[in-house]
Amino acid sequence: MKKIAILSAVMLVGTGIAFASSLTVPFFLDSGVAVSGSLTPSSGSSTFIALKNNTEGEIEVFVTYTRNDGSDVTPDANSFTLLANQTLGFRPFVDDTGAEGPGAVVPNAEFNRGSAKFEWVGGEPTDIQGRLAEYQTNGSFSYLLPPGI
Repeated sequence: MKKIAILSAVMLVGTGIAFASSLTVPFFLDSGVAVSGSLTPSSGSSTFIALKNNTEGEIEVFVTYTRNDGSDVTPDANSFTLLANQTLGFRPFVDDTGAEGPGAVVPNAEFNRGSAKFEWVGGEPTDIQGRLAEYQTNGSFSYLLPPGI
């Protein structure tokens, strides 16, 4: 039994372990009608998520979107690359090229409200920093996304 335990430990160290890190948006509502060049929608609510790569290397990010009931609304193509030290701002449901700019590369959810989880392999939970901002016709708010696991 001791030999099996030692062999298992050697194999584990020899093959290495890849850990995933994540950031989660617990809820977003992105139903606002885009107004060219403006963050504030003409009606509804516009959500902008920003992700910042805090490293000197590229990070491939995988996004998973879910509705409030937990059902998956993630598109088949669900990954994008954050370049070294790059920040991308994007709307999770609406294509808003006037406001998103380079962030338009981030895949959109297939429903306008729910949650989003961003995951990457390797590195540290602090490699990517995030922020959510929501704009409505009568005001706005924002908050930082705490590092996940």
